[in-house]
Amino acid sequence: MKSACQLLLILSILLFPLIGEGNEGKCHKTLSDLDSLLYSQYCSNQTKTKSPEVKYDPSLFHKASKEGTIRVIVRLKEDFLPEGLLKDDTEISAQRKSIKDKQEYLLNKLKGNNISKVKRFSYIPYLAFYTDTEGLRALITDDRVHSLKEDRLSRPALSQSIPI
Repeated sequence: MKSACQLLLILSILLFPLIGEGNEGKCHKTLSDLDSLLYSQYCSNQTKTKSPEVKYDPSLFHKASKEGTIRVIVRLKEDFLPEGLLKDDTEISAQRKSIKDKQEYLLNKLKGNNISKVKRFSYIPYLAFYTDTEGLRALITDDRVHSLKEDRLSRPALSQSIPI
């Protein structure tokens, strides 16, 4: 992701003189459109080359069987851009609706499993909830799921916490 942002910055700097003089009002819009186009192209290429298998830590099954349920964060396979890179409110609304629809579809598909305390995210294609080993099995076999991670607290890093 970091390299994609660096690439976009370099391309913007290199292409800025090519946009032409006398188009001052259009330059920002054109660069913004170019950045969005390049970034979306980068994201779609990355999605196509990734393995269709769900990425997960096998130890999730051991912990779920030991504790009964485990809280997981599920990343859905969904092409999305940060809302700041989208052109207008229509694109933002369409992306949010697409994310919501995919979340609802997955939750409906998992209805027979032990799923509880669901957290839906409006702006990113993620869900968080408690599930058991059967729910984990259903998730890793679903072609709409990109990855699973345990939802747990991490130790704070000094750069992310307040100074003591």
